[in-house]
Amino acid sequence: MGVCARMKLGPEDCISATVADWVRLAMVNGTFNGIAFHVANESGQGGAGHAVRLRQAKKRRIGMMPGAPDWVFSWSDGHGFIELKAAGGSLNPSQIAVRDRCERCGIRYAVCRSLEDVQAVLIEWGAITRAHRFAAA
Repeated sequence: MGVCARMKLGPEDCISATVADWVRLAMVNGTFNGIAFHVANESGQGGAGHAVRLRQAKKRRIGMMPGAPDWVFSWSDGHGFIELKAAGGSLNPSQIAVRDRCERCGIRYAVCRSLEDVQAVLIEWGAITRAHRFAAA
């Protein structure tokens, strides 16, 4: 049983965990000279009724933004946002609005479905010049 199955990660979270492993390695070995992080922008662990609405209102009040991309990458010559989607997944209306705003503002934004997609985008953006391969857990 793989790590994603043991941790009960959904498809997008599994892709993100693989990206996180690569980012940690890339920042140590010099493949990526910058900072990258996952945006914890989910509304919470379920529940119902008033408690959920209150939790969502509090998170929005302190800065949670519906549609915020999953990953932020920043390096000396730029920055960009990456939204991860599992096979067959598509952007929701909030994510489309954020993507469109990024495009209007000239901010790099990409939708990726795998670690290889992320690496290719970062090469295209000039954030990395090569991508070291490693076996995902």
